[in-house]
Amino acid sequence: MNYIRLINNFWNLHEVKSFRATEISLYFYLLKVCNSVSWSESFELKNQRILVDLCMSFNTLCNARNKLKQSGLIEFDTKKGSSKTIYTIVKTSSIFEKVIKTSSETFSNFD
Repeated sequence: MNYIRLINNFWNLHEVKSFRATEISLYFYLLKVCNSVSWSESFELKNQRILVDLCMSFNTLCNARNKLKQSGLIEFDTKKGSSKTIYTIVKTSSIFEKVIKTSSETFSNFD
């Protein structure tokens, strides 16, 4: 995985998706963690650790990670009753290309 490419693709996608500050901070936090575990395909984090580190509520965390997932940037798996979540950083180059294509098609409908 290329850290710089993920960052650049995120900011390109941000121009289309208009991420909120909480979504931006969560994504970059997850990139930092993924980097610290040598870019493992998936990694596990406790929700409480994220809440403390990013100073956000549980509902805000849920909303932010759902937006990142819907945007194709991350995958995550939660288990009911567990405070841990398994995260995967999605390689975004193909996602960004799809978003640009979809946006172009949408905007061409206005002609």
